[in-house]
Amino acid sequence: MFGYIFFAFAALITYVLVKWYLQLYKYRNVKVPGPKPLPVLGNILEFGTNLKDILWNFKGLQEKYGGVFKLYLGPKQFKLVLTDPKYIQHVLSSSKHINKSDIYEFYIPMVEDGIVSAKGEIWRKNRKSFTQCFHVKLLDQFNVTFNSASDSLIKKLSKNVNKEIDINKFVSISTLETITETAMGIKFNDDSDKHLAYVDAVHCFFKIAMSRLFSLVYSNEFIFSFTEDHKIQQKYIEFARDYANSIISQRIEERRGQNSTGDEDEFGIKTKVAFIDQLLNMYSSEEDISYEEIRKQIVTFIIAGYDTVSTCLSFLLFELSLHPEIQEKIYNELVDLNLLKNDYYSLNEMNNMSYIECCIKEALRKYTPIPFYERLIEEDLKIEDVHIPKNTVVTIFAFGMHRSEEIYPDSDRFDPDRFLLENISKRHAYAYLPFSAGPRNCMGIRFAMYEMKCAIAKIIKHFHILPKSNFQLEVESDMVLTSSNGFPIMLSTHQHAIDTYTCIMHTDLDEMYHIYIAAILALLISVLINKYNENKKYRDINKLPGPPTVPFFGNSLGFAKNTAEFFENQQKLVKEYGLMVRLWLGSKPSIVVSDPVKLEFFLSSNEHISKSVGYNGFRLWKHRKIITPSFHFKVLDQYTEYINSNSKILISKLKEQIDKKSIDIHPFINYYNLDVISETAMKTRINAQNNPKSDYVEAVKNYLRIYISRYFSFFKQYDFYFKLTEEYRLQQKYVKTLKDFTAEVIKKRKEERREAKKNDVNNKKIEEENDEEFGIKKKHAFLDMLLDLQDESNLLTDEEIREEVDTFMFSGHDTVSSTTCFCLLELSKRPEIQEKLVEESWDIMGDDKDANLEFKNVNDLKYLDLVVKETLRLRATVPFIERELHSDVTLDGTFIPKGTTITILPYALHHLEQFFPNPEQFDPDRFLPENSAGRHAFSYIPFSAGPRNCIGQKYALLSVKAAVIKILRNFEILPAEPKFEPILGNTAVLESMNGIHVQLKLRE
Repeated sequence: MFGYIFFAFAALITYVLVKWYLQLYKYRNVKVPGPKPLPVLGNILEFGTNLKDILWNFKGLQEKYGGVFKLYLGPKQFKLVLTDPKYIQHVLSSSKHINKSDIYEFYIPMVEDGIVSAKGEIWRKNRKSFTQCFHVKLLDQFNVTFNSASDSLIKKLSKNVNKEIDINKFVSISTLETITETAMGIKFNDDSDKHLAYVDAVHCFFKIAMSRLFSLVYSNEFIFSFTEDHKIQQKYIEFARDYANSIISQRIEERRGQNSTGDEDEFGIKTKVAFIDQLLNMYSSEEDISYEEIRKQIVTFIIAGYDTVSTCLSFLLFELSLHPEIQEKIYNELVDLNLLKNDYYSLNEMNNMSYIECCIKEALRKYTPIPFYERLIEEDLKIEDVHIPKNTVVTIFAFGMHRSEEIYPDSDRFDPDRFLLENISKRHAYAYLPFSAGPRNCMGIRFAMYEMKCAIAKIIKHFHILPKSNFQLEVESDMVLTSSNGFPIMLSTHQHAIDTYTCIMHTDLDEMYHIYIAAILALLISVLINKYNENKKYRDINKLPGPPTVPFFGNSLGFAKNTAEFFENQQKLVKEYGLMVRLWLGSKPSIVVSDPVKLEFFLSSNEHISKSVGYNGFRLWKHRKIITPSFHFKVLDQYTEYINSNSKILISKLKEQIDKKSIDIHPFINYYNLDVISETAMKTRINAQNNPKSDYVEAVKNYLRIYISRYFSFFKQYDFYFKLTEEYRLQQKYVKTLKDFTAEVIKKRKEERREAKKNDVNNKKIEEENDEEFGIKKKHAFLDMLLDLQDESNLLTDEEIREEVDTFMFSGHDTVSSTTCFCLLELSKRPEIQEKLVEESWDIMGDDKDANLEFKNVNDLKYLDLVVKETLRLRATVPFIERELHSDVTLDGTFIPKGTTITILPYALHHLEQFFPNPEQFDPDRFLPENSAGRHAFSYIPFSAGPRNCIGQKYALLSVKAAVIKILRNFEILPAEPKFEPILGNTAVLESMNGIHVQLKLRE
């Protein structure tokens, strides 16, 4: 007997050793690094059995061996681990290597051959059948559930304000509610305990399955079948199958006598049908799908859609608790999109939540839901110098790639800006794989993204998220990444809501009732008196054509919800109602004038020069007379020094974008112009091109966003109401940031000047001698000129100097960036115009691409001047201008009272057929002298006109021309792929709300 046992044991050892050495021989030519394997055991001892250790030991191997390394897990398992996007692309993009490895056999008892684990033809058939279940038309139906589940979540969270909670327990229930209603067509609350028990069973199953992956003993199915874990796992499998079968049976019974197929729309998509109904429809129509297959797909849908979303939301909310500034940005986005008052978010509205999407993507990067997945190589494959034999298992370690310092610098930092378009374009397309990629990517990507956007938007709308002090997540992975010690946070309601509530609750009810009634009566009496007087006063204005009005509100209520709609509706006024249009913004009248003859009357007047109340946020050129010399061409020539130094940085940044199919060029131009104008205005380097996240840059952007949003709201146009809002508090914060920055720069510059004066032994002026003709000091920044005026004549206070510098920054930054980008976009479509411009520049500046630009060069580029002028016509930088009448005016028999706002729409004016035939065509020849002759002088006003025209227009033209020609001398500009069309919006200046996308190619 002993002899038989010895013989069997020896045979087993021999078999194992043969398998081990055959494996070594098979993969001898796979020349990649990796830990040295032990005989038979391989590298399996490197990992341990703790789920947390397995994940982080994998990460340690990646850091040690790089983006491609090999592992031997026992005598039968060789794995090639990939975290290099170039290698990953070869595997995932292939339609051949679509089968998953044997590792998924550990999961098969639970998911069987559902869509996630199925192979070959079974997968292809299922994928084709089920893809329609995630069509956008069906997602729109599911959106009702996204919103209702998020609302239920908010109600539960509201009962736990100012308490420490594990947020995962709350979002898990919300996610499960979404899954049960969309997947199974049943109300979650009908049997929530049963659903939660099912989820617990699935969790326990996968913990056991994951622990088997790195156990040499338990990975053997025969040995595992004798263990206690196997018995427990079987119990979970039986419970899960009984659960799925009962759901299917219940749904079949409910469908009897009902029309559950839904109505077909023009796409042939069934509407208002749950995922289970889609499958049952296939079953009942005798398509090739069985009852068992329905169960498999339902189980797969729940497993794939529940844990991934709930843990991603939990990780994201935990990170937001550590970053109040990111919460504020999300809140600001909701303000900007006018969504704070919405109880229901449509898919279109969620599509516009771009910053929330960046936050979700960053959470998916840092906490990749599925840390690794595998593919079986179906035929020999060579990637660069690496030979991969047929039947090799390739492990895609997405978690490791997403935390690679080479791809994501400072990868442990949570930074949603990594997913701004300009930053995405710098990375390899396969450097971000939260949902896999290629033919076997996740079908439910959009489903998950909408579900998460809805939840995050509603949570941030209602709460501030606070962190638990001194807490560290313990990240581990079973099948899905999670935190073994939970996700503790604390919630508080928004402070402005608390303050309002407290004020109301501490007011005596009788007193509050009488105040309320008195206020209403006073308001009604005031409105009726004003309305009676207005009807007499504005009789002629009301005779002008214009859109229908609503009593008291005028045209304010539905004029626009966002910047793009605001811009579009402004242009419609002229198209639909003509060149002189009546508009009522509440009780204040406005006349939209687009007739050049009438514009000349208003703009050339020395009396009607005040800007309307809409400009209250800006103090524009208060000291015009003394500042005007600052824009003389002698001074502008000095500014080319700053243009040349910063354009070198711009060109180097753009060279990193070469040959990409589409890049958003606006951020590059925007930060470049900020650098130029900060040196021009203040002799201070913001260094925005290398540090785009400066507080000053963010403050400028956010201030303008709030400023323009007031135009969309009837109530926020009134200062009294606006000062009660959260936006006012934020605006004051941004104003303080801007003021403090400029004040500090002025203070520092004054100290530098004092020190320079003390150290000047000859007691000369700080800068070079005056230009005798103009009295302008050379090599001075704009700030220095103002300080000189203060020193010499005491005409300006420090506060007035700050205001003028801020005006220079505001007026010169976005306008120049916008015009430059639109010019480059138009040139991308017209290579023949690019060639003419480049040839002109070679003739005047020589063929050295890096040659410094001089002011005289720019003046000599005559064709470039035509191109920029046509850009300013086609895409007028400032889409609207306003003036307030200082006295009554009668124009063509129409009486216009004092105080009326005159609104001018340069964009609409520049697109009038009578002055610019075929106005949508980009044609620089319009501005040749022979073509401009006879055109009314006020039909083209890109910089306004008359006494209050833009005094910085020469500076603006210099900046635009310099940027365009510098870029053209280095690059060919090509149209983006896929084809790009800008969505125009009015954000104080004309902008494209979806960026400005082009391609760049190095010029030979």
